[in-house]
Amino acid sequence: MTDTAMAVHPDWRIEQMPALRELLAQWCGVPMRDRKALVLVDPGGADLVLARALGELGCEVHLAHRGTAASDDENLLGQAEAEAVLREFAPDLLFDHDGFLTRIAHRAGPDITRALLGVVNRTESAPLNIRLDIPVLEAHPPRMFALLHLAEARQRALWQVMACADLQPAGRRVAVIGFGAVGRMVAGYCTAMGMRVVVVEPDPVEALGAHFQGHEVRSRDAAVTEASMVIFTGQPSLVDITSLPDGSLAAVVDPRLAEQIVHGLDGVSAARTHIRPGLTEYELGRGTRIYFAGDGTGPPGVGEQTTEVTELQVALALLGADQLLAEQHDPGLHELPGAVGDRVAAMKLMRLAETRRL
Repeated sequence: MTDTAMAVHPDWRIEQMPALRELLAQWCGVPMRDRKALVLVDPGGADLVLARALGELGCEVHLAHRGTAASDDENLLGQAEAEAVLREFAPDLLFDHDGFLTRIAHRAGPDITRALLGVVNRTESAPLNIRLDIPVLEAHPPRMFALLHLAEARQRALWQVMACADLQPAGRRVAVIGFGAVGRMVAGYCTAMGMRVVVVEPDPVEALGAHFQGHEVRSRDAAVTEASMVIFTGQPSLVDITSLPDGSLAAVVDPRLAEQIVHGLDGVSAARTHIRPGLTEYELGRGTRIYFAGDGTGPPGVGEQTTEVTELQVALALLGADQLLAEQHDPGLHELPGAVGDRVAAMKLMRLAETRRL
């Protein structure tokens, strides 16, 4: 395996992931030496770190890359190419996303599936709708999966705002649009950074929850006219972005929201200027300038998974493979026990305590 993991993010070294480093150093699971693993690589970089970790355990690793947008097999790696990789490399283990390689292996025939000990599926997938000839372990315990998804969204949002706009957060007034699970984490993180948070939330119970958590709750018009920064965590229709005051900064936590907002701004702006990667100035017809961070062109690392999220996801995948090899699993779908997620969380908390971050 070529050492490509460091090309994704300069901070993503296993040496800088203490919980993962300890897991590898004190590995007491099923020996991985001489195993052959095929790792499907999605954009984001975590799969490359997983491949690096498997290599440190003595596993022979082959990487299979695919694109970003399409979900159809033929539009990504390609049916013929993927089948050729499976035949030539003859892996024992597959580390998959969305059941992509699993489906291709079964289409290729029993000569491929007979060589496989199993599949570790790293992300949620639609029903496979095929008869499985091998065990497939879903390596995303619900509680940990939900937590990591929210943590990634929260950190992505704040990275976009600070890295793209080159802002000092302390003392700024920020309107957080939406107070669902992601909105709560974003609001809490902004408060911890010294920002003054005002929440816009149409659901009365959720809005009351924001009040009880110490946040100011305002109507959408009042919130955006008094804030210098707006972070959308959902439902961009809640706020007319063109009504923001001159010089306001808007950011999003979901690339799909970015597409909606950019489309709306393009339709009403008189001019658009890219200030720097990830930051665009829109000049509206009434002379107002609005800055938007989060259009998908941010600096390296913005929009990517964070180091901590990557570390925990890789640890779950490794322990999932251990579960798969250590126990006799019948062909079919199996869930990674919640206790494994608890173990990974406990490891991370111990390392945080040692570094006095907890």
